[in-house]
Amino acid sequence: AAVASSAPSARPPCERMCDVAAARGDDRSACEKRCRGLERFVASDVVEAMASCVERPRGAVCDDELRGRIEACVGSSLEGRVAASAARVSLFARAFCDGAAACGDAPSVNCVDDALARIRATARPATAGLYGAFRPEVADAIVACLKGPCAERRPAADAALGRCIDVVLGEGS
Repeated sequence: AAVASSAPSARPPCERMCDVAAARGDDRSACEKRCRGLERFVASDVVEAMASCVERPRGAVCDDELRGRIEACVGSSLEGRVAASAARVSLFARAFCDGAAACGDAPSVNCVDDALARIRATARPATAGLYGAFRPEVADAIVACLKGPCAERRPAADAALGRCIDVVLGEGS
């Protein structure tokens, strides 16, 4: 009988995940681009856990069971990062409000609470731990982006965070 191993596969995680995406009928090159961003953004052990979970034996057809399993894999890979995610969301909310104040915007009395709610709303249950899985240097770059430059600020925390993630990924301005 085969013994399950927790050792990483010899094939890169993105290659393994995009094999599954291609089997689902998704565009492989788009998957590879997203996955390379994920690898730059997220701790390597999380990316490896996602790949190991997703590539488990699957049928030849993408069906609801496979889609559900992929979603469950993402959730289980991020499960241990939920507490860190809550701390990062708080950090991002404070950075957004500090940036608003530094740019001369008068943040509301409830700025941090409003920002927390808007940022929390960006995560689905399966991705609740994603912000906690960001590499420390990525989180630092997002905080710096949220604090400025003033000319590129977005008026809502969720939009500002989305813009900053794109900037840090190199896909936005």
